[in-house]
Amino acid sequence: MIQILRQCIKSVWKTTITVCAIVGLAKVMVYAGMTDALAIALVSLLGPVYPLFAPLIGALGNILNRLRYFS
Repeated sequence: MIQILRQCIKSVWKTTITVCAIVGLAKVMVYAGMTDALAIALVSLLGPVYPLFAPLIGALGNILNRLRYFS
């Protein structure tokens, strides 16, 4: 049982560190207001065509989330 646990930990430690780093970076970005700044910049850059691009941005986020889930 202990050997199986060691093998499991050995196989997932890189993924665990990566996910923790990404979540940490996301938290820092939210607390610093970077996500709001990026959203405002994108809206001002795209102007009235932003509603056409918003679903694409959401789809991209969904794809990236699924890739992280299956990694």
